[in-house]
Amino acid sequence: MPRSYAFETVVGLLCVNQAFRTAFFQNPTETAKDYLGDIFDSSDTQRLMAMAAKNTNDADGINRLAEGMNTMSAAFNCPNFPCPGSN
Repeated sequence: MPRSYAFETVVGLLCVNQAFRTAFFQNPTETAKDYLGDIFDSSDTQRLMAMAAKNTNDADGINRLAEGMNTMSAAFNCPNFPCPGSN
């Protein structure tokens, strides 16, 4: 699996899998490796966290990313409009 697919897989899992999302934000690289093996590494974690955070020590940014993924997941599972995150 090419590295970009591994990255995209993790983003997808963050959107749809609550257990993965919870584990990922506690221990990102190891959680992703549990699903994808060694193709996902700490540089991928840095790249993912850069979506919302300055670095992996930016707790506010990481929390924004986690909240965004939670909202996206809630919207995917929403049976009736208006759904979370729909403005």
